[in-house]
Formats: sequence, structure tokens, C-alpha cells
Amino acid sequence: MKLFAKDTLDFGRNDFSETLTRSMPLKLEVANSHPLDRTIDFYGGNHSYFINKSEARYSVTKYVGKYFENFVPEKVVQKMITGSNWPREGYITEEGIPFTEQQILDQ
Repeated sequence: MKLFAKDTLDFGRNDFSETLTRSMPLKLEVANSHPLDRTIDFYGGNHSYFINKSEARYSVTKYVGKYFENFVPEKVVQKMITGSNWPREGYITEEGIPFTEQQILDQ
């Protein structure tokens, strides 16, 4: 699979993206290469794949995403701080006070 220079990788957050610029393949691309990899092109800006120059209907990410809710950090933090495993290590101040919801979200 080829990733094109200056493609934008979107990690599911509207406020975060990374511009990918590289010319060398990644170590795992070399170690786990497959002959069909050369037939797949990825364009990160709109997260589209082309197989033998024909656009794929769905990426795996889009397909799997149809079956799960969007990630909402506030909802996750609320479940975390009301769960039976709270407070937990890594979310306690030096004074022994559990982090607030906002402190967790700010991390």
C-alpha cells in the first residue's frame, strides 16, 4: 500500500490531523509485505482507498464505524469516574485527590 506525501491522517477527532510526509516504507510494511499491497493506494485527505485504480466503496474503518457510536470523550470520562474502579492510579493528584472530569479531559 502506498501512502502519498502530504496526505492528511484523521484520527477521528475534528480538531486533530497529521500531515504524513515520508519516502521510506515503514518497518512493518517491509516485514509483512504482500504482493497485493502494490495494488492498493490510500489517500488520507478523504480516507479513500483505490484497488487497481478503482475506488473501494468502504474502508475497513468506515465499515466498522457503522456499528459503533462516535467517540465522545466526555461520555467516556463520565463512565470512568462513576465506575467501580474509580479513583484509580494515574488519575490522582499528589495530595490524593481524584482528578476532576475537566482535568482528565485536559490531558
